[in-house]
Amino acid sequence: LILFFIPLFTRNLTYETVPFVLLFITGFLFYYNLDFLIFVLYIAILIVADILIFLNYKTKCNKNFMSKIKEQNMYDVIKLISKIRWLGHDYDKDKSSSIIPDSTVRNSGLFLTYNIRYIDDEFQGTYKNVPFEISETKMYNHTNSSKSESKTKIFQGVLIKFKINKNVKDRTIVSTKRNFTKQSEYWFTLLFFSMLEIFFIFGLPFSLKDPTFPLICKIIMPIFIVCAPIIMFKAYKKQKETFKKINLEDADFGKIFDVYSTDQVEARYLLTPTFMERFKNIQTSFGAKILKCSFYDDNFMVAITTDKNLFEIGSLFKSFNDSKIITQFYYELNSILQMVEYFKLDEKTGL
Repeated sequence: LILFFIPLFTRNLTYETVPFVLLFITGFLFYYNLDFLIFVLYIAILIVADILIFLNYKTKCNKNFMSKIKEQNMYDVIKLISKIRWLGHDYDKDKSSSIIPDSTVRNSGLFLTYNIRYIDDEFQGTYKNVPFEISETKMYNHTNSSKSESKTKIFQGVLIKFKINKNVKDRTIVSTKRNFTKQSEYWFTLLFFSMLEIFFIFGLPFSLKDPTFPLICKIIMPIFIVCAPIIMFKAYKKQKETFKKINLEDADFGKIFDVYSTDQVEARYLLTPTFMERFKNIQTSFGAKILKCSFYDDNFMVAITTDKNLFEIGSLFKSFNDSKIITQFYYELNSILQMVEYFKLDEKTGL
């Protein structure tokens, strides 16, 4: 059994070792005439484990194969699309993007705080005289302490940033309902300090009467009770000053998306009925779980959340004579480029 479990934990041995261990266990059980049901249980566990190890090995091989295919052929594939270049991929390493840096992502206001980012395929170019960047991205918030460690996924999908010919003075965010954006962090601050305030208020009488309770805590608790409401008020005021929820005329759009802006007039100028209808169609065409966008400075950033591995041009399990995978690649890329025309980003008038 020890020999069998080594591959599961070390991953240094491949799935080929498991059948030999399976034969060893089978012979062992036969020799000692163990109960038939126990024998069947062991065999079933080993077979399932063998299948899982094989699938993991197969996935790893396919990933390496797809990576090699991209390195050798991606530049020839995108040559057919003028004014675009591929900047490589590497989903296994924590790194920032060279075309959509973390500072730009944070300025968009689309996401909560994150500290780990993985980059896969990235593209950069110009379409209809509109510069664009595409970054297939995963983002996590990783917390690590002496007692616990957690890794929360903030985003997985594709980020698309366009330079637009419009003068955007403030910031407007559109997000699928019940999805957190930067403005949500102010509410988290309010909730956190509210819970602490309640805990300290009810706990203060007991702590003051308890002689074993640390003196420093007895001093800090009253100070916190006085200061916490001030902090909560400032957080609430900051939230109100930073973003205001906008109610638009399209009722169907309002059922799917939340709109926040620092300037209600500009938000209504940007989010025309035509834009709202087309934005709903983008979510449908990409099959996106969550769709968000942000207007800020001279940028229009779209974040499409999807579990699909986009922009692949080959697979170990598909024939090279099958053109579907290349067709799918061009469809995915072209769908993004068509946003320039779809949202009229090249025009200086309203959307």
